[in-house]
Amino acid sequence: MLERDGPGLPPAAADLGGTGWGAAIGWGQGWLIAHKDLSPFIVTFSTLSLIKGLALVYSNSAPIPNLAWPIQLDVARHTLTASVPILVMVLVLAAVAYILRNTKLGRYAFALAANETVRADVRVNVAHYKTQVYMVSSFLAGLAGHFIV
Repeated sequence: MLERDGPGLPPAAADLGGTGWGAAIGWGQGWLIAHKDLSPFIVTFSTLSLIKGLALVYSNSAPIPNLAWPIQLDVARHTLTASVPILVMVLVLAAVAYILRNTKLGRYAFALAANETVRADVRVNVAHYKTQVYMVSSFLAGLAGHFIV
């Protein structure tokens, strides 16, 4: 429970900090799973419990108002109203589709999901790519967290 004088961090700094911490937590989870051979279920569930508890203690269980606001786009003389979370979802979907189809990380993510032991036999650094997948996943969870609170 921290005492604050004023509103705290600006929203942009809080957004960057939240997604940055999400990526760092994902890296830690991936490292524990890939290098220490811990169960992914145990690592992710215990991290969820730990972070949720820390957030409740830090915020003193105070609710956070919803900050999702609609925006209006003028497209070909028609006004399109969409909410920011929907636009972010479309952009993230396009980025993830591109990454999965056109990058080494995407190809290795599919390969690791199919058969992890075969990938180790052909000298793919399984631990490195597994850690990256967990990091990207946690980054996206941190990004989604901005629209939930």
